[in-house]
Amino acid sequence: MILSIFIVATIGLCISLYGLFVENKLTEDPTYHPVCDLSDRVSCSKTFLSPYGKLLKVSNTVFAILFYSAMMLLAYLEYIMLLWYGALAALVVSIFLAYILFFKIQTICLFCISLYVVNLALLYVTYINR
Repeated sequence: MILSIFIVATIGLCISLYGLFVENKLTEDPTYHPVCDLSDRVSCSKTFLSPYGKLLKVSNTVFAILFYSAMMLLAYLEYIMLLWYGALAALVVSIFLAYILFFKIQTICLFCISLYVVNLALLYVTYINR
């Protein structure tokens, strides 16, 4: 097992699980204010509730949970090249989502940015383990 990749993917999974929790709480209780909502400009709930928060009616956090789980499995199985391509794909998706976040939704989402950082770290640790 490639421990550094496994650890970074685990961090991404934990953040994604928190995001799914927040998203579910927001749909159940509109008065819920998550920790990541600091102001109108810094708001993860604004991102979760936007039309960009889902792809094919499935939450982006669900895709993130599946992705990081797959990366953990690939790290356990030591499929280095698949990890590398997965990390590259995650970086491309992060750039696309960051564009949507900053220019379309026009907010700062601490949850989202933390996953962008995780994806950069994932790319780095997969690169040094190639």
